[in-house]
Amino acid sequence: MNKPEISIPGAEDELVRSILSSPVPEFGDPGRAEIIAQISSELGIGMVDPSVRALLWLADVEALLALRDGCMGSRAAFRLLLGHGGIMFRDALTSWACDVFERWAEVTEDPFHLCRERDQLCVITRDVKTRTVNVYPHRPAGASNAGSRATLWEALGVFWGEPRVAGWRQAVFGCGCANKLGNTMLLRDDVSQAWASLHFALRPVELSRDFKSLSVQFFWLPGQQCPSDVPLLSPPAFGPDNTGGWEFRNPWNSRRLQSGDFLRLLTHDPERCPLPSFELLEIQWYLHRAAALSGLTIPPRIFLSDEIQRREGSDST
Repeated sequence: MNKPEISIPGAEDELVRSILSSPVPEFGDPGRAEIIAQISSELGIGMVDPSVRALLWLADVEALLALRDGCMGSRAAFRLLLGHGGIMFRDALTSWACDVFERWAEVTEDPFHLCRERDQLCVITRDVKTRTVNVYPHRPAGASNAGSRATLWEALGVFWGEPRVAGWRQAVFGCGCANKLGNTMLLRDDVSQAWASLHFALRPVELSRDFKSLSVQFFWLPGQQCPSDVPLLSPPAFGPDNTGGWEFRNPWNSRRLQSGDFLRLLTHDPERCPLPSFELLEIQWYLHRAAALSGLTIPPRIFLSDEIQRREGSDST
């Protein structure tokens, strides 16, 4: 199999290369660290819930500046929001993690035959045995988790700028992508398990001008658990690849898949079989990382045990 020719504009630039090589390029921004230090000093908060720390270190700089200015204008309210109110943000990320897993567990048959026609093979390993997954865990209107989903969108509005969040909302609600082909991709069964348990995330990088190719990067996510309170001024630990016992092969070079590897999603007909939505993949990229850095990754043994019980229960009914 020929290696894909993936050309990223500006990739020869040192800054661009450093961003593309890191699963958390945000952590290397000294301006971000300074703003977070100002927020910590203004509120007199040194220890926070892991979810608050993860979201602050991954947030848009513009949103961080707005938070800092808000802290200066209403110290008590923001101390409550980021200090004692950390449980709200943990609940938001927990709802994301649970929705991803539960939606994965529910999809037992391919709801979109066009997804299989478009992808044909696992988009990551290029294997034949696959299942369809939702990039964004779609739920019908009036679902029981509506309250948690509303909290999630409120959290997105706190930590990311309005233009970005508006684009995400448009992708999920405005154009109905969440219930269409643009919200699906084929993954090998064990790859889909690792993705649904937050062991890796895909960073969308570039959509080709003809909409027939979408370049993404694969990154393993940390699987460690977190204490109830963590130091705000220290970014979450993100060490060497922690595969959680999973091992996948890069189809383009036959080597073990590693963080930073580029992959390419393809379609033969972008109008009839559009690629997964760039915006939905972007939501997944931010929230998978935030949830994993909050200690919400599902250990493989627990994940597989729950899946076995789920399948045995469905077989008995």
